Amino acid sequence: MKFLKYLYCLAIIILLNFNCNFALAQEIIPAELQIIPDKETFLNQEYFTIQINGNSNVGDFNLVDIKLQFDTENLIFDSIDYSNQFCEFNIFEDINNQKGKINFICATANAREQNFLFPTINIAKIKFKKISAGWSKITLSDSRFFLNNGLGESILPATESHNFYIYK
Repeated sequence: MKFLKYLYCLAIIILLNFNCNFALAQEIIPAELQIIPDKETFLNQEYFTIQINGNSNVGDFNLVDIKLQFDTENLIFDSIDYSNQFCEFNIFEDINNQKGKINFICATANAREQNFLFPTINIAKIKFKKISAGWSKITLSDSRFFLNNGLGESILPATESHNFYIYK
Protein backbone atom coordinates (compact mmCIF):
# COMPACT_ATOMS: atom_id res chain seq x y z
CA MET A 1 0.00 0.00 0.00
CA LYS A 2 2.90 2.36 0.81
CA PHE A 3 4.33 1.73 -2.63
CA LEU A 4 1.05 2.83 -4.29
CA LYS A 5 1.01 6.06 -2.24
CA TYR A 6 4.56 6.88 -3.36
CA LEU A 7 3.69 6.05 -6.94
CA TYR A 8 0.58 8.22 -6.74
CA CYS A 9 2.58 11.15 -5.26
CA LEU A 10 5.27 10.75 -7.90
CA ALA A 11 2.65 10.81 -10.67
CA ILE A 12 1.15 14.03 -9.28
CA ILE A 13 4.58 15.70 -9.05
CA ILE A 14 5.38 14.72 -12.65
CA LEU A 15 2.02 16.02 -13.90
CA LEU A 16 2.42 19.31 -12.02
CA ASN A 17 5.95 19.73 -13.35
CA PHE A 18 4.80 19.00 -16.92
CA ASN A 19 1.94 21.51 -16.64
CA CYS A 20 4.24 24.21 -15.25
CA ASN A 21 6.79 23.69 -18.00
CA PHE A 22 4.06 23.74 -20.62
CA ALA A 23 2.65 26.99 -19.22
CA LEU A 24 6.11 28.62 -19.21
CA ALA A 25 6.85 27.79 -22.85
CA GLN A 26 7.39 30.94 -24.86
CA GLU A 27 6.77 31.70 -28.47
CA ILE A 28 9.98 31.80 -30.49
CA ILE A 29 10.45 35.23 -32.03
CA PRO A 30 11.52 34.82 -35.68
CA ALA A 31 13.65 37.96 -35.64
CA GLU A 32 14.19 41.11 -33.62
CA LEU A 33 15.58 44.60 -33.88
CA GLN A 34 17.14 46.48 -30.98
CA ILE A 35 17.91 50.12 -30.24
CA ILE A 36 21.05 50.49 -28.14
CA PRO A 37 22.24 53.95 -27.08
CA ASP A 38 25.92 54.73 -27.41
CA LYS A 39 27.24 55.22 -23.86
CA GLU A 40 29.51 58.14 -24.71
CA THR A 41 26.62 60.18 -26.12
CA PHE A 42 24.90 60.55 -22.76
CA LEU A 43 27.71 62.87 -21.70
CA ASN A 44 28.06 64.57 -25.09
CA GLN A 45 26.46 68.02 -25.08
CA GLU A 46 25.70 68.13 -28.81
CA TYR A 47 25.00 64.62 -30.15
CA PHE A 48 23.05 61.49 -29.24
CA THR A 49 23.90 58.22 -31.06
CA ILE A 50 22.04 54.92 -31.20
CA GLN A 51 23.08 51.54 -32.61
CA ILE A 52 20.50 49.47 -34.53
CA ASN A 53 21.13 45.74 -34.05
CA GLY A 54 19.25 42.77 -35.47
CA ASN A 55 19.15 39.00 -35.38
CA SER A 56 17.11 36.21 -36.98
CA ASN A 57 16.12 32.82 -35.62
CA VAL A 58 14.65 31.53 -38.90
CA GLY A 59 17.56 31.88 -41.31
CA ASP A 60 20.12 34.17 -42.84
CA PHE A 61 19.01 37.57 -44.08
CA ASN A 62 20.82 39.65 -46.65
CA LEU A 63 18.71 42.83 -46.78
CA VAL A 64 17.07 45.00 -44.13
CA ASP A 65 14.42 47.68 -44.47
CA ILE A 66 14.60 49.86 -41.34
CA LYS A 67 11.89 52.36 -40.42
CA LEU A 68 12.55 54.54 -37.41
CA GLN A 69 10.55 57.38 -35.86
CA PHE A 70 11.96 59.93 -33.43
CA ASP A 71 10.76 62.89 -31.39
CA THR A 72 11.47 66.13 -33.26
CA GLU A 73 11.16 68.34 -30.19
CA ASN A 74 14.53 67.24 -28.79
CA LEU A 75 16.40 65.65 -31.70
CA ILE A 76 17.35 66.34 -35.32
CA PHE A 77 18.81 63.64 -37.56
CA ASP A 78 22.51 64.21 -38.29
CA SER A 79 23.98 61.12 -40.00
CA ILE A 80 23.94 57.35 -40.50
CA ASP A 81 27.13 55.31 -40.24
CA TYR A 82 26.95 52.07 -42.24
CA SER A 83 30.61 51.10 -41.71
CA ASN A 84 29.95 48.09 -39.52
CA GLN A 85 29.45 44.33 -39.80
CA PHE A 86 26.31 44.17 -41.98
CA CYS A 87 25.66 47.04 -44.41
CA GLU A 88 27.90 46.72 -47.44
CA PHE A 89 25.45 48.32 -49.88
CA ASN A 90 23.19 51.26 -49.07
CA ILE A 91 20.25 50.87 -51.45
CA PHE A 92 17.74 53.48 -50.26
CA GLU A 93 17.66 56.31 -47.74
CA ASP A 94 14.77 58.67 -46.94
CA ILE A 95 15.19 61.12 -44.06
CA ASN A 96 12.44 63.52 -42.97
CA ASN A 97 13.47 65.71 -40.03
CA GLN A 98 10.16 67.57 -39.96
CA LYS A 99 8.13 64.39 -39.47
CA GLY A 100 10.83 62.61 -37.44
CA LYS A 101 11.13 59.65 -39.81
CA ILE A 102 14.13 57.70 -41.06
CA ASN A 103 13.83 54.89 -43.61
CA PHE A 104 16.80 53.09 -45.10
CA ILE A 105 17.47 49.82 -46.90
CA CYS A 106 20.88 48.19 -46.90
CA ALA A 107 22.25 44.79 -47.87
CA THR A 108 25.20 42.45 -47.67
CA ALA A 109 26.66 40.03 -50.21
CA ASN A 110 27.78 37.42 -47.66
CA ALA A 111 24.81 36.88 -45.35
CA ARG A 112 25.65 33.29 -44.40
CA GLU A 113 29.08 34.18 -43.06
CA GLN A 114 27.81 37.25 -41.24
CA ASN A 115 24.85 35.61 -39.51
CA PHE A 116 26.81 32.50 -38.52
CA LEU A 117 29.75 34.42 -37.06
CA PHE A 118 27.68 37.21 -35.50
CA PRO A 119 24.17 36.12 -34.38
CA THR A 120 23.40 39.72 -33.40
CA ILE A 121 24.41 42.00 -36.24
CA ASN A 122 25.24 45.71 -36.06
CA ILE A 123 23.18 47.26 -38.84
CA ALA A 124 23.82 51.00 -38.51
CA LYS A 125 24.67 53.82 -36.12
CA ILE A 126 22.34 56.80 -36.25
CA LYS A 127 23.53 60.13 -34.93
CA PHE A 128 21.15 62.89 -33.80
CA LYS A 129 21.87 66.50 -32.91
CA LYS A 130 20.42 67.48 -29.55
CA ILE A 131 18.06 70.48 -29.69
CA SER A 132 16.83 70.60 -26.12
CA ALA A 133 16.70 68.55 -22.94
CA GLY A 134 13.76 66.28 -22.19
CA TRP A 135 12.25 62.89 -22.83
CA SER A 136 12.49 61.70 -26.41
CA LYS A 137 10.84 58.62 -27.90
CA ILE A 138 12.59 56.55 -30.59
CA THR A 139 10.60 53.75 -32.23
CA LEU A 140 11.40 51.01 -34.74
CA SER A 141 8.24 49.97 -36.57
CA ASP A 142 7.24 48.18 -39.79
CA SER A 143 10.85 47.17 -40.43
CA ARG A 144 11.59 43.98 -42.35
CA PHE A 145 14.35 41.44 -42.89
CA PHE A 146 14.61 39.77 -46.29
CA LEU A 147 15.78 36.18 -46.10
CA ASN A 148 18.75 34.95 -48.10
CA ASN A 149 16.78 32.16 -49.80
CA GLY A 150 16.40 33.49 -53.35
CA LEU A 151 12.61 33.83 -52.94
CA GLY A 152 12.45 37.39 -51.63
CA GLU A 153 10.69 36.27 -48.46
CA SER A 154 10.55 38.83 -45.69
CA ILE A 155 9.89 38.56 -41.98
CA LEU A 156 8.68 41.25 -39.63
CA PRO A 157 11.02 41.39 -36.66
CA ALA A 158 9.91 42.20 -33.15
CA THR A 159 10.69 45.88 -32.75
CA GLU A 160 11.36 48.25 -29.90
CA SER A 161 10.30 51.64 -28.67
CA HIS A 162 12.31 53.50 -26.06
CA ASN A 163 12.10 56.75 -24.17
CA PHE A 164 15.47 58.39 -23.61
CA TYR A 165 16.15 61.44 -21.51
CA ILE A 166 18.20 63.84 -23.59
CA TYR A 167 20.67 65.95 -21.61
CA LYS A 168 21.73 69.22 -23.16
